[in-house]
Amino acid sequence: MTGPERLDLLVRGSYLKPTSHLRAAFVASINHLQNDPPQWDNDIHGFRRRFADRSARFLVRDTIEAGWAGAIGHEVRYIPCNCEGAGRRLWHVFAGGFRTYNRAGEWRPHYSRFGSVFAAEYIRYTWRPHGDRDASEVATGALVQLGVGATGRLIREFSPELKRVWRKARGK
Repeated sequence: MTGPERLDLLVRGSYLKPTSHLRAAFVASINHLQNDPPQWDNDIHGFRRRFADRSARFLVRDTIEAGWAGAIGHEVRYIPCNCEGAGRRLWHVFAGGFRTYNRAGEWRPHYSRFGSVFAAEYIRYTWRPHGDRDASEVATGALVQLGVGATGRLIREFSPELKRVWRKARGK
């Protein structure tokens, strides 16, 4: 991919795509139900702050990942497995969080993904309440981001089958 293609993918996929904002709203809703962080009120204003917090973390992560991956020639897009069997495809989904393709099409550790996740979690300290700033919060936030990413890859991997089931259930 060229630099302009990478930038277009980042803007369209992370900033403009409705699903990127839905993932932030979903995680913010869980945080809101758990009143996390408790320093933010448990009303609409608190939810807005939690939504902005999650949106910013995902956007910071995606931006750092795209730049870093571009600099070292790694792929940021999810490429579905062209293998047979649910087990192999599930492994591909899981491994996609930790490995990616380089320019030669070879598997490489996905440094930009896990580096950007931790970077985004540390950057969030600039706007989070002071009582919510420790290493365990960084680790928890990073695991949430990696989990949300795995869920997205799972949906993308099995979306053809899910669409067929959905169409069949609707009688089309």
